[in-house]
Amino acid sequence: MPPRAKIPDEQVLIAWDRWKSGESIRSIAEEYGVAYQTLVRRMRKLIGEEKVRALGRLRQKKMNRRVETTCAYCGKKITVPLHELKEKNYCSQACAQKDRRKVDEKIIEKAYQRWKKGEPLYKIAKDVGVSDVALFKAIEKKYGREEAKRLGKLARLRGREKIRKVFLDRIDVKTVRAVVDK
Repeated sequence: MPPRAKIPDEQVLIAWDRWKSGESIRSIAEEYGVAYQTLVRRMRKLIGEEKVRALGRLRQKKMNRRVETTCAYCGKKITVPLHELKEKNYCSQACAQKDRRKVDEKIIEKAYQRWKKGEPLYKIAKDVGVSDVALFKAIEKKYGREEAKRLGKLARLRGREKIRKVFLDRIDVKTVRAVVDK
């Protein structure tokens, strides 16, 4: 078992002042090379049990203080505990998820229109800055699975040059198969 680290009384008093000014007791103890429990024990011995406990309670109250901020996605005013204040705060999990999305609603609409006109999805995705799979899934989620599949099949057929001109607004998969089979 390693020998216990000793800390002089002067350092304990300095650590007490630093702790009162707001510094973490763990960081102070780490700096002195002792366990934080050792530092607290020494403070209790030199300064007094009640003063150390009172300061601990006061610091705990400061940790529970709440601050008003705004949601990073929707702009709604929210209150969060001071210790949980971050660069981006959200009012709900839904707002946090929406903010993390790379594909916005406007981008999906524009990409869908370009894809309907016959532009390859991988080129559209490259322009937008996401993968073609992510863009396909976003289109699939907004317009439905069948519509996304239909456009995908038409794009593949168009890529093989089996169909020269197709009016995507008026055609369905059965019509495409009928044309291809002829």
